[in-house]
Amino acid sequence: MHLNEAGVSFPISDEIKVDAADKLLSFVTAYGIDISDDACKKEIDYLEMMLEKNQFLNLTAVRDFQKGIILHLVDSLLYLKEMRKYCPFLEYDSDDDEEGHSSFVDMGCGAGLPGIPLAIADSSLRGVLCDSTKKKIAAVDEFIDKLSLESQLSTSTLRLEDLARSRGSSFPFALTRALSSLPTVLEYGKPFLAEDGVLIVSKGTPDETELRRAKRVQNLLGFELIEVDEFELPLDFGHRSIFVYNNVGESHVELPRAVGMATSSPLA
Repeated sequence: MHLNEAGVSFPISDEIKVDAADKLLSFVTAYGIDISDDACKKEIDYLEMMLEKNQFLNLTAVRDFQKGIILHLVDSLLYLKEMRKYCPFLEYDSDDDEEGHSSFVDMGCGAGLPGIPLAIADSSLRGVLCDSTKKKIAAVDEFIDKLSLESQLSTSTLRLEDLARSRGSSFPFALTRALSSLPTVLEYGKPFLAEDGVLIVSKGTPDETELRRAKRVQNLLGFELIEVDEFELPLDFGHRSIFVYNNVGESHVELPRAVGMATSSPLA
């Protein structure tokens, strides 16, 4: 059975996996992201698991192994550049922080992205991977178990609004990858973040209307846009704009609102 149109089949040969790990390392190193050889090999193991499972369960539209190296792994690891940049400025009174850990919530993780690649790349990270589709989370739990990431990652099928009610104001980082528009993501992320926490959002190229709406919502919710980092993915696989927001003030709207309101009745 072929994995994709490129003809890579299961099980993927050691030769192909070694070559893929080398490619991944060269790609992320070009962005100034430090990751070990062993971590790159484990990232490729995860990609293989994900795409194999994707034959039977719709986890991702990207089914090609070579494309997945860039569109799943490199795309996710770009978050690491931002997290490492801003982590030193964060101070939290928690057991994890005392042990040198940085925690994040991955909002709408799908097949485990970007949370699993980040945990593989950096053992200091602790994350909660959220998706309301139970079949996807069941697959993510399987990946976490096979990759021995149980000490770093947990999962939740609660809607984001419900999870925020139990885990509110507790995370240094909130992350999301193609979940929704910027105004909606700002609303989802705000209640999860501790004071001075950081929301990191990866987008393609948002239009001016979305950016204007996001500006209004960030002011309403007490966010400051501190950086927009622009990246071109390898091999002309597209553009990424990574928006970094700092949680600097009180929200003028009581959050979280009722389930679904962030998308059905956006704040701007």
